[in-house]
Amino acid sequence: MAATSSSASSSAAVSSPVPASAKASPATAYALFMHRAELQRKRAQFARVSQTKIQLTTHLINKLKQRMASCSYEDLQCLVREQEFKRNLEKKLNHRHKQLKAIAKQKEKRSEDERTEEAREQMKASEVKLN
Repeated sequence: MAATSSSASSSAAVSSPVPASAKASPATAYALFMHRAELQRKRAQFARVSQTKIQLTTHLINKLKQRMASCSYEDLQCLVREQEFKRNLEKKLNHRHKQLKAIAKQKEKRSEDERTEEAREQMKASEVKLN
């Protein structure tokens, strides 16, 4: 473990190979901050993490689209991968949302059935007392 931390600190000392023009915009930096903050939570919520991932991916896609004229073949492949990743993540998020809705509906129905059963039992008990 010590070897990895020393290599990480030595790589941090080296200047970044990213050109100044490719620096993150304030919106992208904030989205990255929010994503990191969500990941650091004890109980990170799937929906929030996914939303921040989608937001970050959207920023990356938009940046690549802005410099589409000067993109290399590898950049275009990266763009396609990012778009597929975003699409799949959105599908998973929508599917999870539908699952949670169905679970909530089932719980509501169960509680409704329980209340109905309790009302029947109370009516039977009151009928027995009357007789």
